[in-house]
This record gives sequence, structure tokens and C-alpha cells, in this order.
Amino acid sequence: MYQDAQGWLKEGIQDQIYPMMYFRGNSFYPFALDWQENSYGRQVIPGLGIYFLHPSEGNWKRDEVERQINFVRAHQLAGQGHYRVKYLIDNTQNLYDELADRYYSAPALQPAMTWLDAIAPTTPESLTVKYQRGYTELSWKSSEDNDKQNAPYYVIYASNSYPVDTDNPDNIIAQRIRSVNYVYAPVRPWDSREYFAISAVDRYGNESKAVQMKSPL
Repeated sequence: MYQDAQGWLKEGIQDQIYPMMYFRGNSFYPFALDWQENSYGRQVIPGLGIYFLHPSEGNWKRDEVERQINFVRAHQLAGQGHYRVKYLIDNTQNLYDELADRYYSAPALQPAMTWLDAIAPTTPESLTVKYQRGYTELSWKSSEDNDKQNAPYYVIYASNSYPVDTDNPDNIIAQRIRSVNYVYAPVRPWDSREYFAISAVDRYGNESKAVQMKSPL
């Protein structure tokens, strides 16, 4: 059976593709670039062969996977997949810990599919913050989107610095919130954050500007 995956990207049949790139060295890096150069603006997420970390599969060193992740990020591909998930959950060569501590320590938002829709929702308005004992209540006025059949969802940012830096993913405390209110109750009170901002995201990943809470000064 003939499959022309790059042709599908060119024709707009696919928005994302996850090529199975379970190789290393010159069998990985040039081909990752080739996928990116022939993506036609669509999202390419290379699949990494982490099963080779296991002694019975290939006994790769973990730094091989780390180099591939760094390469994919440096060349702005849309992400990484990991095959098979068993070897991730089993923490083979401490890969799970390394990803959680170093590479995926902060939440990530969906990459925008601007070829489908490039118009972000309107900015949420009237963010109200009420500090209670042990938790904080947030409420705001809803955003509007050009897609009337699919309401946007909301991303909650928080920081101990004002204004909240919404370019820093470490400040994301919740996402895909569908309502116009949120209760912030950190499990560890000493990690509680003081200032908040909220943005809206449509189904295609376009993010609005964020509304900041009123200045504390």
C-alpha cells in the first residue's frame, strides 16, 4: 500500500503528523529536518524510539533521547512523541523523572493551527479576585470567538510578581477551563501565588491577550 504522507500535508488532508523516527545519529537528524522542510506549515511531531533505552531492545544511553528532544526544540518542530509509553511509565534509565524535572516541568498549550483559523478570541474582561482563607475565588466576563458553535476555554496564570508574565509557562496553573469562575486552592499553602491573569483559547489554539487583575498598588 502506497502512503504519501507529505502529499497529505501539502493537500491539507492532515493537520498533524507523527513520523516514527526510531533511529539515531544520521538516521534521525537529517530526516527530522526533511520532515520540517516539507511540512507545508503543518505540525510535525517526531516519534522518538525510547524503547531502545531498554537493554533487551538496544541499550541506548538516555542522553541520545535528550539530544533528540533538544534538536527538535531548537528547530521548532511541534513536539515529541515517545514510543512505547511502557518504557516511559517504567522510568527506563530514569527518563520519566528527567522529562518531568527538566523538559516537561511546565504545562504546554496546544500549538495554534493558524491555517484553519488565525483569529484569537476576545480578551476576557473584569477579572475579579477574592481572597478567602485557604483559597482564592476568581471570576471574569466571558470571551467571544468568531466560531460561534465552539466557545473558547480559559487559561489561568498566577505569579507572585505583578503583572503576571503570561509568556512564562511556569505561571500556568490551570487550562481548558470552560466556566467563567475558578477556585484556586493550592495543595501546599506555602506555594500559593498572589496575582492572576486569564486568557482565552479557541479550538484551534489561538490565544487571546490576557486580562490582568487590577494593580495591587
